[in-house]
Amino acid sequence: MRKREERIGFEIRRLDHMLARNLQARVKAAGIDEVTLMHGWIIRYLYMNRERDVFQRDIEQYFSIGRSTVTNIIQLMEKKGFIQFILSYCCPLPKEVRTGTQKQAEAKNIEEKKEKSL
Repeated sequence: MRKREERIGFEIRRLDHMLARNLQARVKAAGIDEVTLMHGWIIRYLYMNRERDVFQRDIEQYFSIGRSTVTNIIQLMEKKGFIQFILSYCCPLPKEVRTGTQKQAEAKNIEEKKEKSL
């Protein structure tokens, strides 16, 4: 039984790598490879929650990643112009906001999906 359990773990890891490579290849072929997978997931999360304020702790909890990791990712995304922080006087936590670059990427993605569905 022990060998089977070890094999299942290996197969799951192998499948994860295969899916990640496949996704990265498709993203690169679509010409949107300047956005990493994690950046894309965060942008999507922000888009799906655009009607409410999203804070760094929300991203930490949703993706189950540490505070310092999220801080580094957010700082890099802000540097690249994907998001921008707004500090609020009523709340000590910074709020992420979509920028023009992100809105353009979302519009391009929506158009591509429309074309594929036709």
